[in-house]
Amino acid sequence: MCMKPTTNVTDDDDVTRRREIEDRLLGERLFHVSDEEWRGLCLLVKALEESPRCRVTKRGSIIANFDHEVEVGLDVKKTIARKEATSKIFDRAPTDSDHLAVYARSLDSGISKRVCIASSDTYPEETPATDKCVAFVLWANAGFRDPPHTLRDAVEFCKDPEGFRELEESYERRKQQARVRRHEEDDAIRHERSLKSIRELQECRLGQLGWREIMQEHEFDDGEDTLDYVIARAIRKGMLGGVCE
Repeated sequence: MCMKPTTNVTDDDDVTRRREIEDRLLGERLFHVSDEEWRGLCLLVKALEESPRCRVTKRGSIIANFDHEVEVGLDVKKTIARKEATSKIFDRAPTDSDHLAVYARSLDSGISKRVCIASSDTYPEETPATDKCVAFVLWANAGFRDPPHTLRDAVEFCKDPEGFRELEESYERRKQQARVRRHEEDDAIRHERSLKSIRELQECRLGQLGWREIMQEHEFDDGEDTLDYVIARAIRKGMLGGVCE
């Protein structure tokens, strides 16, 4: 347990409170965490005791209000379990492979949405999950300053699920329209480059012919409508001027 020897009733109260926080956060997992996670847990308990904004639910989530409509929670047990599972798969401590088990929930309706928040790549690979939970508490104390778009989206969803869905659908439509426009613009650029290339080749070819050869080619033009023929025909007309009328 994260405590010092007791000397009076106040100390006993502190110990009891810390034990309760530990039990809520990890439950039976308390007996299975690594030494590194244990040290991080001690820091986490201390941070929670001193936090003006965070509280711990009976289910072990750390909760803090994002604003007056939505609260944000961190499931410590799931966060630790994710890190341990990923570490076993890769036989190492993960970097950006693990995520904090965060969710947003409406204070009014109770509607909730899970939030994908990746661990910062500034953390060393061996950083315990409980240390990252401490960072969450400090972030919550600062009012969730500079939240990632995933958290902002989750908060907006909790406030107005239908409106958020409509906004997402509108956003997807705009993305699709933008993709179509880009494809059309790319097609137009490719077509323009193709025309330029064919014109340059035909101008070069016709420029190497004599006057009589150009007139003869024009006279025997059978009206084929391929791009090469059409462009060559237009160039010959320009070269011959009124002669071919």
